[in-house]
Amino acid sequence: MIEDWIGSTIGGHIRYTGLDDEIHICCPICGEIRYRLYINTSNGQVYCHNCQFKGNVVNLIQYVEGVSYATALQKFKDIKGNIILPENIENALEKRLMAPKVDVTKRPVPLPKEYQLISQSSNFIARRATNYLNRRGITDKQIAQCKMGICSTGEYHHRIIIPVYLEDNLTFWVARAMSKTVPLKEKSPSNTFYQYGKSEVIFNLDRAARQYHSAVISEGIFDALSWGKIGISLLGKVLYDSQLDLLLQYKSQLSEGLYIALDADAEADAMKMAGTLSEFFDVKIIRIPAEFDDPNNYLMTHSKRAMWNLITCADEYGEFTTLRSRLQNL
Repeated sequence: MIEDWIGSTIGGHIRYTGLDDEIHICCPICGEIRYRLYINTSNGQVYCHNCQFKGNVVNLIQYVEGVSYATALQKFKDIKGNIILPENIENALEKRLMAPKVDVTKRPVPLPKEYQLISQSSNFIARRATNYLNRRGITDKQIAQCKMGICSTGEYHHRIIIPVYLEDNLTFWVARAMSKTVPLKEKSPSNTFYQYGKSEVIFNLDRAARQYHSAVISEGIFDALSWGKIGISLLGKVLYDSQLDLLLQYKSQLSEGLYIALDADAEADAMKMAGTLSEFFDVKIIRIPAEFDDPNNYLMTHSKRAMWNLITCADEYGEFTTLRSRLQNL
């Protein structure tokens, strides 16, 4: 029962109100001593009338024990109480994966007809692209493995073409400018309803899941490459439903959980994303020092080893992480 967990983990007295489904305890979150934390033992709802902490029993376990949502959920199951959570996370996952899909066969946006592999080209533009990428910390091996290309003429003239593959199948691509004077740093190809859009793809997902059973989520492709083969890119700072469904298709392979490493100015977006993903994965937050803006800028000043140190120092997502984020933004 939940009372047993309170006694063994939080301690202190439990007040029974006379109602069959409500107990009061002193709040372990804000430290008040007037029994202002109310727990509904029928539906698992939790609310503190002092600090306004609001959630369910799993959220409370998550905060008190400093664990991920997934771990807290398992802990809750081990308690074997009679509480029925307002939201059944396992059913939510099953519904997402088993929901009927619209029968529309998506096809990739074709690469520009001027596209040439950088690794197989020796002209001036290819050499310039290689030098540009190397300065950004992208190695020749990564250039070849990712099949990066250039366009010497046409609409994407003097842009680096970075394809997005899933299980060796082209799904999308991004055209990246090499000069700051060119309008639009990144130019996504135009697409139709029957072609993939950037909100439906994730760069390097299959490789990261297969090799590391984990992934570091970043905004841009250069940021993803800064983490090596474990880095993946959402091509932006928003996690779309179609991208969440794609991650869930790889859930069994992502058994070591996910790391979120958005740009330094995207703290709110990172926390929102972590809240969504923590319902299905163990999630940790990697904090990029504000003076470096994003992971790629950090790499250009530091080293690959320093990037891995950021991973090992990541914060496990939970109520404490959320509270600290709010305090930092006051």
